[in-house]
Amino acid sequence: MTDSSTQFEPATDPQPAASGVDHSITEIPDARHSADPVTDQDIADAVVVLRGMAYEHRLHILVLLMAGETTPESLATRMSLDSTIVAHHLRNLRDTSLIRRQRRGRHVYYALNGDAARGLVQEVIRYAGRRRESGP
Repeated sequence: MTDSSTQFEPATDPQPAASGVDHSITEIPDARHSADPVTDQDIADAVVVLRGMAYEHRLHILVLLMAGETTPESLATRMSLDSTIVAHHLRNLRDTSLIRRQRRGRHVYYALNGDAARGLVQEVIRYAGRRRESGP
């Protein structure tokens, strides 16, 4: 187990590594964490989220949910998958807090869990497109 109180301190050497890649980034560049060092727990939490979406079917579900909330049955039909497979992936995505569910009567609806989840999915897809365009 990692010690969640451990924090990564910014590197003091301004020179990039010999490979030309600077691995010293230790701060998250957004308003919420502008000066907060990244902790072991932050990294562990990020790994959970990234692992959660690192399956083709799960990423496909997230992309479909970008259009708005929907039912598991609709997702299964649109993805040409058995509903039990979709249900399994929805459970895993809920565990990462990337999606939320809401019951209305006999029906359950799933949606992305806010703008942060939407932005993450958009950025992953955008990054993958850039990577494909620029080559390996």
